[in-house]
Amino acid sequence: MASDDRDVSDEHYAAVGKVASAWALFEGLVDVSIWQVAGLNPQNGACITAQITGSARKLDALISLVRHHHGDAAVAKLNKIAQTSQGLAERRNRIVHDPWIQEGGSPARLETTARKQLWWQLLP
Repeated sequence: MASDDRDVSDEHYAAVGKVASAWALFEGLVDVSIWQVAGLNPQNGACITAQITGSARKLDALISLVRHHHGDAAVAKLNKIAQTSQGLAERRNRIVHDPWIQEGGSPARLETTARKQLWWQLLP
């Protein structure tokens, strides 16, 4: 339980941590796939994929490798995963990086963006 009624609970922050950890696992699986398709051992592969930030760029690399080695027909499912993961990555980033406060007895997230126009909202 949180130390103060105005604080978000430790249980909530543990759930936020689970989101971060699950996404790290997803990106790790993409990394391993890149290594395998490129024929790299994990140590050499990690030296390369550790430099690629974000799942979108990692999936771009994987799709390019698969296309290079196996042709266009092999990338349809990967393209679908890449498309779906874009929205999921945005949701993950909001959950992990937006500030959380206690509002009316429940955790609430303050979402702020400034993509050409300022927008902010308190969301449950």
